[in-house]
Amino acid sequence: MMATRIWVPKLFRYSSDIVTVVVLAEFYTGIFPDTKITDANALVVMLEMSGQKIRLLNGGDMFRPGPAISLMYLTSSKSEVESLYSKLIENGKALMPLGEYPFSPKYGWVEDWYGVSWQLYSGQAEIDKYWIGLTSGSGEESMCGWLKDRYGVSWQIVPSMLDKLMAESPRVTEELMKMKKLDIRKLQEAAQFRH
Repeated sequence: MMATRIWVPKLFRYSSDIVTVVVLAEFYTGIFPDTKITDANALVVMLEMSGQKIRLLNGGDMFRPGPAISLMYLTSSKSEVESLYSKLIENGKALMPLGEYPFSPKYGWVEDWYGVSWQLYSGQAEIDKYWIGLTSGSGEESMCGWLKDRYGVSWQIVPSMLDKLMAESPRVTEELMKMKKLDIRKLQEAAQFRH
């Protein structure tokens, strides 16, 4: 029988009279969509952020977060990256300013007021990374986000919001049928047309 495994990032936060992990958790639930506290006490808070569990732990002064480890938030929405960045940068600092970069049309790396490092991406970055990696060598592109890697294994590389977009308009499916590698922007544009 195969053991079930799950990775749960744990953030240690030094405790003080002002900032506890409960305050930190409430800050994040107020900023990030689909984020909730699933368990809490004075020492430990479990957060769930879009299905990813994160444990926050009150520690001593020797435990401080830093930019060597970052939490990455991937979204297809430039405006969501802008909104999150503006909230996280308040009393924090920019590690890479919000802007357009070769790997993402909207990216920012910020250390929030609590010292936690966040990298915020929008757009094609993740789809492009997997597409390029899996088709390298003798991989083959196919239609509708499908490809075959150099070992003959077929993969479909799709954005996480594809089902939602397809439910919004039949034009999304029509546009998807024309594509090899999926283009999130074009799919979002197609979703704007409702029959």
